[in-house]
Amino acid sequence: MSFQDFVNYHKNKHAPLFTSIPEAEQYVRKYIVTHVIEAEGFPKPAYDAITEIWFESFKDFHKFFATETISKKCILMKAILLT
Repeated sequence: MSFQDFVNYHKNKHAPLFTSIPEAEQYVRKYIVTHVIEAEGFPKPAYDAITEIWFESFKDFHKFFATETISKKCILMKAILLT
């Protein structure tokens, strides 16, 4: 997948899928995605994006990732990205 295809997928498919999860609205306080920008004179980044997911507490973090919905959606997202 090209970098531009990745950014397009990440912005237009992955983020909406993530934010559509009811538990995201319940537990996630902030969701930030930063896509890299190559700059002359700097090494090429070893990654394409950084995603930050903020929670009110570690308890909420664990509750969120323990839900059946997020477990199934994460497996689906991983399968889509690896194909």
